[in-house]
Amino acid sequence: MGEIAAAVPLSQGGLTMQADRLAESGLIERERDERDRRIVRLRLTAAGQDLARRVADARAAGEWDMLAGLPPAEQRQLEALLGSLGQSLTNTDPNKLTDPDEGAIDPNKAAAPKN
Repeated sequence: MGEIAAAVPLSQGGLTMQADRLAESGLIERERDERDRRIVRLRLTAAGQDLARRVADARAAGEWDMLAGLPPAEQRQLEALLGSLGQSLTNTDPNKLTDPDEGAIDPNKAAAPKN
C-alpha cells in the first residue's frame, strides 16, 4: 500500500481508511505477502472490476458527448493524436512518469503555471 500512498494525495492512514471502506463494500481484497508480512497487496474483486468497467464506460461516454461539438474531421484527428499519446505512454518506462529521480515532476513541488 506504500506504493499507492506515494502515488495518490492521501496519507498512509487515509489510504488505509479508504481501503477499509472498499474492502467492506466488497470491491477489493487484501493479500499479505507470504515472505514479507509487512507487504499488503490490494486486488479488485469481481464486483470491483465490474464497477471499474462501468465507471470507465460512463467516463468514455461523457468524453464522446464532449467531442460531439467538434466537426467529424477534428474528432478523427483528436482520436489519432490521443491514440499516438496512448501508444507513447505504453512504451514509456512507468518510473519516468512517477519517479522524480527519473525526471517526473513532483506535483507537490511543481511551480504554479505562469499567466
